[in-house]
Order: sequence, then structure tokens, then C-alpha cells
Amino acid sequence: MSNLPCSPDIFSDDQDVRRLAKGPCFQCPIRMECMSMGVKSKARHGVWGGFDLSSARSRRRAAQIVQLTLG
Repeated sequence: MSNLPCSPDIFSDDQDVRRLAKGPCFQCPIRMECMSMGVKSKARHGVWGGFDLSSARSRRRAAQIVQLTLG
């Protein structure tokens, strides 16, 4: 994971810090797999593939994207 743009800030309690931590996700080569892992594990904390899965709306949207992209 050292070559990936992930930051420990993706699990911060501070919403503003998490918002900034999402930026690198959009260039990450495993973004969809990361998002899928967050959706499948029903994560409620952290940024997964560019999505902050703390809200039900974000979890639904991420699940839709994963389904459309990865099947």
C-alpha cells in the first residue's frame, strides 16, 4: 500500500480532514476495489474509494457505482 495515495486522514473524526483526504482517491489505481471493500464490509467510518461512507446516502450511492462498475 506504500505506493498508493492513501493517507491515515481517511479515518479522521474531522469531516473537513476527511473531505481533503478524498482527493487522492480519484487517481488511485484500486479506487473501485477500495470502494467495493467499504460497501461489502458495511463500513461506517472512513473514506473508501473517494466516498465517506458515514451517511446512508453515500453508502447507497457507492453501492450503485460498485454494482455498475464491477458487476
